[in-house]
Amino acid sequence: MVQAYFEKALSKISSEENISHKNYKIGKRSFRVNYNSDNILKALGSSISHLTVFQTLDFNLEIFCMDLSVMKHKIYKPSWVLDSFVNGYSKKLDTKRFRVFYPSEMNRIYLFDQKLNIGLALYNKIEQIPWWEKTFSFRYIFHCWTLGFNAQLIHSGAIKQSKKGAYLITGASGSGKSTSCLSLLRGGFGYLGDDYVWIEKEKSWMVYCLYQTAKIVKSTLYDRFPDLKKYVLNKNLIGSEKYVLDLGFIYPKKMCKKAKILGILIPQINHSEESIISKTNSQSAILSIAPTTLYHLPHSREIAYKKIMNLCVSMPKYHWNLSQYDEINSKAFSKFKLNE
Repeated sequence: MVQAYFEKALSKISSEENISHKNYKIGKRSFRVNYNSDNILKALGSSISHLTVFQTLDFNLEIFCMDLSVMKHKIYKPSWVLDSFVNGYSKKLDTKRFRVFYPSEMNRIYLFDQKLNIGLALYNKIEQIPWWEKTFSFRYIFHCWTLGFNAQLIHSGAIKQSKKGAYLITGASGSGKSTSCLSLLRGGFGYLGDDYVWIEKEKSWMVYCLYQTAKIVKSTLYDRFPDLKKYVLNKNLIGSEKYVLDLGFIYPKKMCKKAKILGILIPQINHSEESIISKTNSQSAILSIAPTTLYHLPHSREIAYKKIMNLCVSMPKYHWNLSQYDEINSKAFSKFKLNE
């Protein structure tokens, strides 16, 4: 059922005459995004624009990002029963080769061919793309892609502390993860992400900057970072839960491509004056990463969980009781060493 829909959709896309493409690279891996309008690339390409490469590459992944409203050869909604999808995922329709993610809004669909490494990102109209999708473009497709090798998207931030490497800043929404990353970025440290990052096991565990956009709640922006209000990309979007910032545009010199992972920091907002970092265990680290990652990315959870567990077991892990003062947190992060 999914295979037939995928092949039919890909055939119609291949018949279109107005397809352009752009090449990207993350680490040693390259991918190509094919698109049928400049507007859809503008909507979904800004979060990954820092990965752009201009030379011709032998790409490992191909994504077809299509605005269905402007296609000559129409692709219609699948006939699948929406009730079979929970959080966009249907175990009944998931196969070893073909994966499908179908959000409840029904205004977009993502499909992936594990054999050919081809992803389809189909949108009814550009105007219907949710604001949050633009901050982690093609997240579901990237996740399916990494199932075949030792890399994983994880719900985490990452800040480069020194030349030696970076720390993952983990935790559920509201734990202080994004605020900590933005505060440390403004404190002079390198930025690799505040919401989703790409990790990969090479000689050691590495973290790569996959997205350069940050999301922050309105109250935090206005109270702690009022000077950034002028950079908000979606300030006119009524009902938006968080404001979006293009950190690659605001802080281009602070963007880092990759770093060795030195450890995992789990922040907690305590509104105290002190900033205290103390050792914790693997279970705490796993619980700070796995639940939300596996909820957002439901395909092949066993594979993803094993990668997250291997990362957490092998890394030094710490709780970070945050001070209410950003400068104190920055000093604590700067002075922190693995043996302390």
